[in-house]
Amino acid sequence: MKNCALSILAVFALFLATASQAEAGQAFFYINGICTPQSQVDDNMGNRLKVGDLIQVIYSNGEIDPPDPKNPNYIGGDDRLLGKWAVGNDEAQWGNIGAGEITISVSGDAKAEVYLRVWDADTISGAHYYGDTATYAMSPEMSVPPDYCIPSFSTNKPKPTIKPTPTPTIAPTSTPSGTPTLPPAPMNTPTRTPAPADTPSDRPIPATDRQ
Repeated sequence: MKNCALSILAVFALFLATASQAEAGQAFFYINGICTPQSQVDDNMGNRLKVGDLIQVIYSNGEIDPPDPKNPNYIGGDDRLLGKWAVGNDEAQWGNIGAGEITISVSGDAKAEVYLRVWDADTISGAHYYGDTATYAMSPEMSVPPDYCIPSFSTNKPKPTIKPTPTPTIAPTSTPSGTPTLPPAPMNTPTRTPAPADTPSDRPIPATDRQ
């Protein structure tokens, strides 16, 4: 109860600063500032995220774009990074609050929409999963900064990675030779000449040979 009262006092103490921000085109709001019960964020195994795991607050331009691994902050499409926070810690207002818990005080462009993207590590490079909240409006017209109580959720979406580009396989091509290849020469085989056939002689038989 004491913490709740302190939270309410903190909200009203920021009223004048919030009004001046609204005039300058800025807005201010809380996420899970004085929400009861406090929502929690779990990892993909159902365990509470560790204190210090990364939270990104991201401007949305109508819809939530998935992370883009080609962007250093993994911000996709036309979304823009507003700031970074940590799970279980809001140093600006309430200090350490515990594993899996989120309490954030946010200021930014008036009439913009933002969402939270939470990672299961304190850096994106060390993370394997992430989770997104819904989008929340930053409205400067409200005299008291709104406090959005987000539902519990989990980091159950695999972190996208850059797929390696396959190296094309080039089929070998035959290179024509400078010397033409000739067919093998036929083997030389001896040619046999047939013997002449015996033919009767037209010469007269000598008288001495006659019987």
